[in-house]
Amino acid sequence: MTQDDSTDLPVPSPLPPPPAPSPAPLGNQALAPIGPPDRSDARSFSFDGGAATYIGTALLALLITVVTVGLAFPFALVLRQRWQAKHTFVEGRQLQFTGTGIGLFGNWIKWLLLTIITLGIYSFWVVPRIIKWTVEHQEFSGADGLNARPTDANARSFSFDGGAATYIGTALLALLITVVTVGLAFPFALVLRQRWQAKHTFVEGRQLQFTGTGIGLFGNWIKWLLLTIITLGIYSFWVVPRIIKWTVEHQEFSGAQLATS
Repeated sequence: MTQDDSTDLPVPSPLPPPPAPSPAPLGNQALAPIGPPDRSDARSFSFDGGAATYIGTALLALLITVVTVGLAFPFALVLRQRWQAKHTFVEGRQLQFTGTGIGLFGNWIKWLLLTIITLGIYSFWVVPRIIKWTVEHQEFSGADGLNARPTDANARSFSFDGGAATYIGTALLALLITVVTVGLAFPFALVLRQRWQAKHTFVEGRQLQFTGTGIGLFGNWIKWLLLTIITLGIYSFWVVPRIIKWTVEHQEFSGAQLATS
């Protein structure tokens, strides 16, 4: 073969580029959702308050009540409710308390006088009204970036429909249990009252239910009671936040809806 004949040889075509690698199968992996964090696994109700933040509030509330012989109780109540709401979360949303002492003061003086005149009997009407006032002056603070208020301007985030008719029996039985056992069976009395209150409380139209039991709190209550007695009452500043935490975190939504007209 001569040098000129080499120019007649066929030139091989370039190889095609290799195919792009296929993405690895995801299998059972799920793509992360885009948007607000999923709170479905979070506890419906939670509370993070403790003695460190409670002591100052409790002492000031006690001072206000004692110095004014109970006349300024609404201002003490507001201090405690603001503290409790600040440390309470419902499905991850922080609460805030919007009531004011002056807003309750007029009714409180009227209720106090009626209670004195009736030798305490009117208190069975006062307690449900105070609970209703405290419940319905709560709302979501929006501190976590979620909507703080319901979209319907006329709707309440929190509502309460309990009254004296359903409260008297519960209150008398709870009082009897506490007095007869010299306070030892207080957890069972507390559960009675909390079940009644939860049954009549609605959050954004959803009814609450209380799931705690007296036997579930009894062991801790005996220990806390003994420590409070030994420390001449000082340990009560640790007991109250723990009882509040227990009651808050043993609430859940019952599935029932508030009836609307």
